[in-house]
Amino acid sequence: MSSLFYLVGAPGSGKRTVGKALSALTGAALLDNHLFNDPVFTAFGVDGVSPVPPDLFELAEEVRQVGLRALRLAPPTRSHILTNYLSRVEEDRKSTRLNSSHRCISYAVFCLKKK
Repeated sequence: MSSLFYLVGAPGSGKRTVGKALSALTGAALLDNHLFNDPVFTAFGVDGVSPVPPDLFELAEEVRQVGLRALRLAPPTRSHILTNYLSRVEEDRKSTRLNSSHRCISYAVFCLKKK
């Protein structure tokens, strides 16, 4: 039986780091938000400082949907790890960005058994 792990947390909270460790422990494929966002944001030249045009989030969502379609086509024995922040509002993304002064990291981890 396979598992679906869903890591939820603010940007910079360690979802990808935890996902990599979980992948190493379980063999699950890590499909983190960087996998879907980075090709679009890098091609455009997002610098982490300037505002991100809304159209880029729409493009990244299209890439994400292709990845999720591939996940659904994967063999039923294949486990997966997904990461997300659950906000589509740019101001929320900016206001919760962590910096080096933050010591507390919090996120939620969900594990669902896939049929």
